[in-house]
Amino acid sequence: MQQPTKAQRGLKILSTINLVLGILALVSGLFITIGGTNLAFTSASGSSDESLGAVGLILGIVIVLSGIADIAGGILGRRASADNTKVKPAYWFGYICLAFSTFGLFDLFFEGNATPSNIVTAIVGLAFNFAYMVFVSQVKTEAGE
Repeated sequence: MQQPTKAQRGLKILSTINLVLGILALVSGLFITIGGTNLAFTSASGSSDESLGAVGLILGIVIVLSGIADIAGGILGRRASADNTKVKPAYWFGYICLAFSTFGLFDLFFEGNATPSNIVTAIVGLAFNFAYMVFVSQVKTEAGE
């Protein structure tokens, strides 16, 4: 059995973090979706609680989808770290995530939501996806693809 390279170990660590964060996002998104649904359907028609419930429902669904994407990225990255010939799906998925992170950072400024905590969160997400891409690209190079 061949020893994993530094890039494969780094990719495995980032993929594991991505997988754990994806599971946490999925669970929290489900709770938010359930709470939003409950609030939207049990409050009086036209009340502010109904609007808040609808926003919670939409936010929960977005967080669930984000969690699913993180889980997929984690699985693809762990698969690529174990066998570098299976790196292409992780490579393309990494580019998609990097593009969305970049879009999210620019969107903060264009929408006017650029609070310091939002900026830091967007930069950390962008840096994480950039590091993921660095490791995936190195594993891809090692595989000769």
